[in-house]
This record gives sequence, C-alpha cells and structure tokens, in this order.
Amino acid sequence: MIPRHAKETALRLARGFPILAITGPRQSGKTTLARMLFADRPYVTLEDPDQRELALTDPRGFLARFPDGAVIDEAQHEIDLLFEMGGRLQGIEIKSGATLVRDWLKGLAKWQTLAGEQALPGWLIYGGDEAYSREGIKVFDWRSLDEAAQQN
Repeated sequence: MIPRHAKETALRLARGFPILAITGPRQSGKTTLARMLFADRPYVTLEDPDQRELALTDPRGFLARFPDGAVIDEAQHEIDLLFEMGGRLQGIEIKSGATLVRDWLKGLAKWQTLAGEQALPGWLIYGGDEAYSREGIKVFDWRSLDEAAQQN
C-alpha cells in the first residue's frame, strides 16, 4: 500500500470531531485510506441504491444503524472545482459525456443556493460540442473553455 501522508492528521482529527470528511480527486485513494484508518467500523457505500434510498428518505434511521460510527462512502451534495474570481466563488462541474444530462446540473444548483450572493453562475464543462446556458448554469464544451474563461 502507498504510504498516506494524511494518516496521522486524519486520526488526530477523528479523535476531536464526530465526522471526518476525506476529499480529493477521483481515484486518489480516499476510500482505501478511510477503510484502513477505520477498519473496525462498518463500511457502507451510497453507490448501493438501497443504501442511498434509505439515507435520503430516512436519514435518522440510516445513521441510527451505526451508533459507533461508520465509513460512509460516496457521499456526493459536491462540485468538481471551486475557485475565487473577483471576491466571488466560481463552481465548476466537469463531465466527460457528450450528451448533457439534467442530473449533472443538480450539484451546481445546490451549491449556488448554499453560497448565495458569493456564487457566480455555475459552469458545466462537458464532452459535447455546444455552449449555452441552462437553468442559470453556463454549459461549455471543453474545447471552448479558454474562450469562456476570458469572457468572464
């Protein structure tokens, strides 16, 4: 296993906080790290439709199953990038698909609601070949990203 530099920090934080979130890019070892650090806790993934449905419809019941804690994987209310532009925050979601799927907009819409006035209109970058706005979110094909960034 690759040594994890975050191991000691994560264990220290877990002693002081009831919830520890491990974030990072896809395929960077977040799940491996969490399962290694908390091997004594139950593991549940929200990619399992039954688990996700229970967590969404009965969050208290879902959490009550784990009185001593658990590793809950794939907890996504997320966007791919967030950066500051002129004192405001730019949220960006990136998808490789060429056909825009309405679900891709949900994370950005939720984030914009939470960020309020600090949020700039969200960007969705995808593998298609059109640029337009949809539901208050600017949709760009990845080939025109440079041009889009210069306009904002």
